[in-house]
Amino acid sequence: MAIGSDKRTEETQFKNPDHKDEIVLNGKRISHVEQADDEAIWSTSPEGLQLKLDVFFRRCQRNSMTISVKKTKWMLFGLFLRTIPVFTIDNVPIDLIDRYKYAMFGLEPLIGCTPAKDRINLYMARVDPHLTFGFEVVLDLDLSLLSELEHIQHLFLRRLLGLQRRSMLVILFSETGLLPIRYHRISLALGFLHYLLGVPPTHLAKTALENAFSLSNRGYANWINDLVSILYHLPVPVVCSITELRDFERINKLIDGVLKSCEISIQTLLQTHTRTHFLMELSSTTKTASDKGTVPRFPATGGYVASAKQESKMSVMLYLPVKGAVLYAIFAIFATAS
Repeated sequence: MAIGSDKRTEETQFKNPDHKDEIVLNGKRISHVEQADDEAIWSTSPEGLQLKLDVFFRRCQRNSMTISVKKTKWMLFGLFLRTIPVFTIDNVPIDLIDRYKYAMFGLEPLIGCTPAKDRINLYMARVDPHLTFGFEVVLDLDLSLLSELEHIQHLFLRRLLGLQRRSMLVILFSETGLLPIRYHRISLALGFLHYLLGVPPTHLAKTALENAFSLSNRGYANWINDLVSILYHLPVPVVCSITELRDFERINKLIDGVLKSCEISIQTLLQTHTRTHFLMELSSTTKTASDKGTVPRFPATGGYVASAKQESKMSVMLYLPVKGAVLYAIFAIFATAS
């Protein structure tokens, strides 16, 4: 259960009552976590969840805070019960949902003759944060779900370069130097693992990481095994073991491996696709010691295609639903203070 509140008072720490149905990570009981002005509360039983809801409600009352019940929902993670429980806040029932719309944003500027470099900066500032949100929790095992994020990235980059909706996808990345969202999210996830390996053992995040490694060693599906899997199933596989993911220095090499995998995939598509034949003469060539021939290198400058096409007006409305989340709990609530 995750509860959000937009107010802070002198009571900075929320004390949950101990309950037998707490979440346990690496032997440590976790009743809730706090980030900025939001709390996330969970339980593995309906009774434990309702108890914590009541305590949270009384805490809000003491601090002159009001929970917006109509914006509060709860979710069940795992097998559905035969009898669906009813959760309440101040005796008002909370709706059960199967997904939660996390973010929705729109972008409809007329950018005129804005240089391609500035458009890329606009993409990184206003679009990329939404496409990469949750990368440290939700790894992209299901490529059908990832395709929704890819569609948004492709839509924006085609407008950025002034290309029509059926244009080649590989050009979007060879001409902008941006990473496809699949590779970008994987490299960020590895960067997050690199950070976790460096935090002190007293941190809750380190406790969760050690718990994940423990589950991996016992053969259970979890975040660590998923990370190994998505690396292996890249078009140009990046092979690693669970032991290597514990190596602080090895993570940097894996990140380089992901970037190299992306580069090889893009170069291969450019060199073999019939529709890129006209670019071959425009590309620079380099000779390698092991290859007597030439290897075409297509510049990722964002210049050629953008300058070859007439500048277009950008009119993009982006809608980004986040389907589910990975939590160490079976119940979840999302709420905002009124």
